[in-house]
Amino acid sequence: MCIVLVHLTPYAQNEIDALRFSYTRNGGTARSLAMGNAFGALGADLSSLYVNPAGLGLYRKNEASFGIGNEFNNTSATHYGTTTDANTYNFNLSNLGIALTYLNEKETSKWKSTHLGMSYARTASFAQKLTIKGFNPNSSLLDHFVNEANGTSPEFLASSFPFTSSLAWESYTIDPLDTLTSTYTGLFSDGQVDQNYTLESSGRMSETAFAFGANYNHKLYLGAGLSFVSIRYEENYIHKETRGNAQDELLEMEYQQDLTTRGSGANFRLGVLYRISNSFRIGGSVQSPSFMVINDTWATSMKSKFEDGTNFEQKSPDGEFSWNLKTPMRFTLSGASIVGARGLISVDYEFMNMSSSKMNRANGSSSDYDFAFENEQINNLYTNSNELRIGTEWKVRKLILRGGFNMRHYPIKDDFVTKSDATIGYSAGIGYRVRAFSVDLSFRSTEYFQDRYLYNSEIIEATTANIVQNELILGFSYRY
Repeated sequence: MCIVLVHLTPYAQNEIDALRFSYTRNGGTARSLAMGNAFGALGADLSSLYVNPAGLGLYRKNEASFGIGNEFNNTSATHYGTTTDANTYNFNLSNLGIALTYLNEKETSKWKSTHLGMSYARTASFAQKLTIKGFNPNSSLLDHFVNEANGTSPEFLASSFPFTSSLAWESYTIDPLDTLTSTYTGLFSDGQVDQNYTLESSGRMSETAFAFGANYNHKLYLGAGLSFVSIRYEENYIHKETRGNAQDELLEMEYQQDLTTRGSGANFRLGVLYRISNSFRIGGSVQSPSFMVINDTWATSMKSKFEDGTNFEQKSPDGEFSWNLKTPMRFTLSGASIVGARGLISVDYEFMNMSSSKMNRANGSSSDYDFAFENEQINNLYTNSNELRIGTEWKVRKLILRGGFNMRHYPIKDDFVTKSDATIGYSAGIGYRVRAFSVDLSFRSTEYFQDRYLYNSEIIEATTANIVQNELILGFSYRY
């Protein structure tokens, strides 16, 4: 179970963004998805471009393929004993690509073929809806704003905290407690509020990959690839608190944030694959860090409703900030066993060190913000991520049956989790091949847990969220 904090800071960027844009999955085809993306030692599939580009060397013909997908996700959140469910649906283009094979006509040459691959694939989906409801007997979001504002004179709140506590001040939901020390109190200072929090996010990460592969004597396969990363992320959350007692001056408050993120970057991969025998092969690959330039735009607002019928609404200025992110390197070791002419079993192990992520301001930025705090949080919170992927495929006449399993350790240090759970995924699929054409239908289900804090974890209990992501992909390919 991982901890996810919702930060209410003047800048939208934090260590959670580093995790969100680093902790991606491998792109690939419907076939590879059904086998848990365990394709590092198999090759002859466009998923090789995202796992081990040396797998291009196993192609004997050209291939074109594409896949369309549909996600249907469920989130169940428990907040102070109240459980709320929410669902999302998302139709998308999962992958599109082509592999070109150039056979060496010189029979005496040990370089048997060279290959070029080009592919687009989604590597992360941000489609999610999270609804949190419950009665909080101890604290309010206003307590968080009070703690932030304390020590800052009212005339400086707008310049110091334009997106957070200054809105609470202007909407009259926090009042002065001591003008000499610039301290404040919230109108829900003793908690006892019904909290209703809704977060809706959308978007995706994708990679457009170009790779080169070579086949040396049908024994050794080499590959290299360059990928261009694209980010689109949109998030809206509304935090609402009500307390309907007639004696209360403040009846209701609502805080809202809208965030839009766009980004781009690049990484490269090197891979090797060796055929030990006709039935067994091993492989390894390394992926460089992704170097990305990311731009955030955001705005917040706050509304309040009082017992005497008055209402207030305050909006922040528009925020915008460009920053850089360096993601961790990834290392993959793979093995595959071919079982006669009917089946195969494949295993991948992937490693990355999430604490090696780094954030800094973009070149040319007018801000002098150095991200020292966020990088310190990355070092303090994050650790290694280990992923095991297992896949199998069996031919039954003209049908091909597939299955997969993957287990990924969430890269949060044990000191910051309530229990050490991994992200578990299961997949299955069926394929049908007639001559040069193939049709594949695949399903994947992934489940993980989060401890989510709506604000400062010192004054609110964690909300436990159970997240199930399901994906169905229909893929088509043609070899010629």
